[in-house]
Amino acid sequence: IAPRSGASAQLAAVTAAVRACERADLWHLALALLPEMLTSGRGYEPNLLSFTAGLRVCEKGRLGRHATQLLEEMKSCSLQPSTISCNAALSACASSQHWEMAVGVLGSAAWQGLEVNAITVASAIATLGSDWKRAASLL
Repeated sequence: IAPRSGASAQLAAVTAAVRACERADLWHLALALLPEMLTSGRGYEPNLLSFTAGLRVCEKGRLGRHATQLLEEMKSCSLQPSTISCNAALSACASSQHWEMAVGVLGSAAWQGLEVNAITVASAIATLGSDWKRAASLL
């Protein structure tokens, strides 16, 4: 295993701290670390893993708006979200009851050619709650 450069080691450490906070249900602490991880000019660029860690924090914290902002930030860094990162964003939108954002995330995922799996559709449908007509339209 090749040693990491200082910048990539720092990104890995911050990403690991965000993930540890997320697993310990300390999403508010993880959220405080996100600017550190995502701020450019630190000698490293955030990667798919660091963004996905941030999206999972948004999922745990029921922060749909933050999740969609992170997806936009990914695009500005020329990174394409994965199915896992989109699912985390959809879950964040569902738990914060932002169905409009969830539908936008789902449409963007399909447009980008991401695999839309059962978790993706279930998360999107969950945002619609009792609005069964809209939920059926997603199928």
